[in-house]
Amino acid sequence: MIGLPLSDDFMGPAVIFSRGIAVEAYALVSARNQPIAGIDDLKGKRVAVQYLTTPQNLLAERDDIEKVTVLTPEDGMNLIKARLTSASFGDPLPAG
Repeated sequence: MIGLPLSDDFMGPAVIFSRGIAVEAYALVSARNQPIAGIDDLKGKRVAVQYLTTPQNLLAERDDIEKVTVLTPEDGMNLIKARLTSASFGDPLPAG
């Protein structure tokens, strides 16, 4: 969720609190023979991570995951197809 926390003491009375205004979603994709249920399942794997996304930030300090930076979700999928990575983490692929 994006927005400020609903807390009376957060930054004092100068801030007007609201509810979140958007929900962000990301895709964690793997090959069929390498099921992944979450980020911890990426340990020891080589993962395509989309540049300038929240997933890149989430994995930035994880030394137990080898990261390969890609520019688009399609680039990440192509690396999985070529068996150069085990997974791709970034924006969802657009439909159509």
